[in-house]
Amino acid sequence: MYVRKFDGSTQQFDKNRIIASCLRNGASQETAYTVADRIENESYDGMRTKEILDLVWQYLGEHHPDSRIRIDLRLALSLLKSKPDFEEYASLILKDLGYSVQSNVIVKGKCIEHEIDAIAQKDTRTLYVEVKHHDRAHTYTPLEVSMKVWATHQDLIAGRKLGYHNFDFTNALIICNTKFTDHARRFADCVGIDRIGWKSPPSNSLDGIIESRRLYPITILRGERKLQRLLLDNGIVLLRQLVDSKADRLTRDRILSTSQLSNLRQKSVRILSQLN
Repeated sequence: MYVRKFDGSTQQFDKNRIIASCLRNGASQETAYTVADRIENESYDGMRTKEILDLVWQYLGEHHPDSRIRIDLRLALSLLKSKPDFEEYASLILKDLGYSVQSNVIVKGKCIEHEIDAIAQKDTRTLYVEVKHHDRAHTYTPLEVSMKVWATHQDLIAGRKLGYHNFDFTNALIICNTKFTDHARRFADCVGIDRIGWKSPPSNSLDGIIESRRLYPITILRGERKLQRLLLDNGIVLLRQLVDSKADRLTRDRILSTSQLSNLRQKSVRILSQLN
């Protein structure tokens, strides 16, 4: 049996993907297998993956109530604005990985000046960071992005040799919320550009980093879109920031009521405490 993906291509139905999705969202193994078996029995050849995902959340909610307070992580990332939300989110990820980060820096290369999304430094590594965001979760990051980053990196290296700046860029890094096209991956690997993206590369995937470090964006909360926009506009990007005592300023500044903040915090704690 084959299913139809968001991009129109097809792939063989794989129950293990459903099981893994349920487990990532805090379900027990017993619940994960029950949901997967139920969906397998109801699936048909040519079924869209979106239909399957909808069934996952529907049936998971019946067995695992906490899943009703959150949405799919991939969708949650797409709901962030490219600027400034996702750029700030990428910066927070890098900081959690131990980097010091400077955002939105203008650096002169040999040929032109470049407005860089971020410069990340850790030990002997200094990374030129390009942040790409797509508001459609299944849009692929194309080859052109990898090529642009490589060209910019070369110009920055040449600029330092001429004394135009003091950043010793050891590598370039692309952070995006979606998958890379095959050509984009191959080119990046060939010229040595680091990548953090959805499921790519497996050892450093965006979803793996988020799940393992609990770096969930506040957009993962189901509903609450107006409140989420208020939070993002006031520098609250992560669930963990919402739980932190520093978020008390939101009530002091009358951005949120006490009950609104309390409700959001309770939901956040439930999501953050879920086991992988």
